[in-house]
Amino acid sequence: MLADYQEDKSLTIACNKKPHESFDLTVKVANGSYHYAWSECDKSEDGKRMTMLVEDIVGTLEEHEEYKRLPAVQGYYE
Repeated sequence: MLADYQEDKSLTIACNKKPHESFDLTVKVANGSYHYAWSECDKSEDGKRMTMLVEDIVGTLEEHEEYKRLPAVQGYYE
């Protein structure tokens, strides 16, 4: 709730960089579900805040032993 998930966000998926990271996040809270999509090129205040949120989530996941036991990633998708 502290990240204002229920407020409208001004996010964009447009990006001229290839390849680029795209984000797709659904937040579920007691009174509903909120969907957000944006790219790493979104430098708006909302885009930066949402990207920081994803980085925090990924950082938390990377600390778990289950994550550390996963095989190394090879290659990428376009």
